Amino acid sequence: MTRDSWRVLLVCALAVFLAGFDGSILFVVLPAVGHDLHADVGALAQLGSVLALGSAIAIPLARIADRGRRGIVLALAVAGFSVVALGAALSPSLAALAVIRFFAVGFETVVGAVATAAVVEHVERHHRARAVSVLSLAGGAGYGVVVIVYPFVAPHWRDLYFAAAALTPVAAAMLLLPARAHPLRHDAGIATLARAPWLPRLAVLGGSAVVGALLYEPAGLFGVYYGSHTLRMGPAALSAVIFVSGVFAAAGYAVGGLTSDRWGRRLPAVVLSCLTAILTGLTFAGVMSLYLAGNFVSSLVGSAAAPIAGAWTAELFPTSVRATAFAVAGFVGAVGGILALQVHALLAGRMGQGSALLLVTPVAIAGTLLLLLLPETVAQPLAEEG
Repeated sequence: MTRDSWRVLLVCALAVFLAGFDGSILFVVLPAVGHDLHADVGALAQLGSVLALGSAIAIPLARIADRGRRGIVLALAVAGFSVVALGAALSPSLAALAVIRFFAVGFETVVGAVATAAVVEHVERHHRARAVSVLSLAGGAGYGVVVIVYPFVAPHWRDLYFAAAALTPVAAAMLLLPARAHPLRHDAGIATLARAPWLPRLAVLGGSAVVGALLYEPAGLFGVYYGSHTLRMGPAALSAVIFVSGVFAAAGYAVGGLTSDRWGRRLPAVVLSCLTAILTGLTFAGVMSLYLAGNFVSSLVGSAAAPIAGAWTAELFPTSVRATAFAVAGFVGAVGGILALQVHALLAGRMGQGSALLLVTPVAIAGTLLLLLLPETVAQPLAEEG
């Protein structure tokens, strides 16, 4: 890779690491948040619904990034969620935390979209998935820091948000991102996404995300909560589970990036994602051994799919709307996540969290199969028309 490629990769990896750190705090400390702010499963599901809508903020910011201002947008986004973290640390109620984290989610979402688009544009075509896997590793490392640190401060969850706020000055490093690799046509606009073949591709990605959210949104939000309240695991044990899962995830990111650049995007992404859905459902079967095995193996398989899906999505759209397409697909998936949390709250109240998640697992698999409608893109030139 060239010097510019390495610089883009390192700057974007730093941004994704910070977003991973800030964005993972709530998932790790959710039991303590529920206890401290007197919130039950239903209230926490509503919190998740509000947060999902925050991804709408990413769309206009991604549009600005697609017009050639990647570094500025990354800097604003990193500064945004870091400053907002101070508000989260001082939140007096669940409602206040929801409003504050709403904005943070938007900033974190745009970091993922812009960083992935920038890396795919600057890295040689035969290394794209491997480069995206570095971003995935960086985000996982941010999550890992939270997992390692929290047992030492538990149940004082606010301390982690104070730490995130202290990282605000690092946002200036994002300005080191060089100009976009390809010039933007002056007539290119967001309306590009309404044209063929981009709109059908976006519809498939969005539809798959909406259906998959029925499983992944509540599973992601309540994974630690389930271990704490159903399996009676303490903070240290849960952090150990997440840490070991992170080790498996790191291996998965590396394997996914390496194999995809050789074997393609379409089939590996679909097969690995189907396996991830099955393993995620089994995690909530109410058996400790399945909870552990499900966490570990689904982390390995799901993380192998992540860089493949990231590179594939970036390659499916033209340069003029690449980050915007990411953001729109993310928002559509977030809307599906809101529905998913409402459905989960309803089902969990009647049959329990574990049974509710097992029930929607086949639906998530069906959503993954929709991706077979998309074309293979490995080692092909990026679409530049806009």
